[in-house]
Amino acid sequence: MRQTIKKFAWLITSVLSISSLEAKSYQNKDVPVLLKADEVVHHKDIGLLVARGHVEASNETMTLYADTLTYNQSLEKISATGHVRIHDEKGNILFLEYAELSEDFKQGLIDNIKMLLSDNSRLAALQGRRDKDRESVLSYGTYSPCHICKSKPEKPPLWQIKAEEVIWDEQKEDIIYK
Repeated sequence: MRQTIKKFAWLITSVLSISSLEAKSYQNKDVPVLLKADEVVHHKDIGLLVARGHVEASNETMTLYADTLTYNQSLEKISATGHVRIHDEKGNILFLEYAELSEDFKQGLIDNIKMLLSDNSRLAALQGRRDKDRESVLSYGTYSPCHICKSKPEKPPLWQIKAEEVIWDEQKEDIIYK
């Protein structure tokens, strides 16, 4: 169980930083990133880079897919919208509707989070945020190591933990369910 909780905590951080890593690497020559999209437009006059349509940003460890990926240089914000999906090297898949992250990856907001972890456990939350103090918070989070019943997939898993708020303090290595 402790191993599962640690994996869960690592994933909270990944969700809130992964997509910004992909977009930020566009300007960081030390981290090679492949960016594919139907259209990439750089609006130099307003400091905006927009990738649209079948967006795929990948590096050695992760691949992000989205309908649109935007980097706003003046606000130092990165956003991914529409069918956002993140695959990591460990086989975890994260599904989101929207992510907005700071350029330095230390702050961020994500909406409608669903995760399929490599061990087939699942995590879902309405919203997540990460602040500068290395604390991540999920609102209305649910975690279950149980598989979905094939004959009745609409039924909730046999065992799950739910909380209005899940707080992970990275420095203290604490996870608190409220």
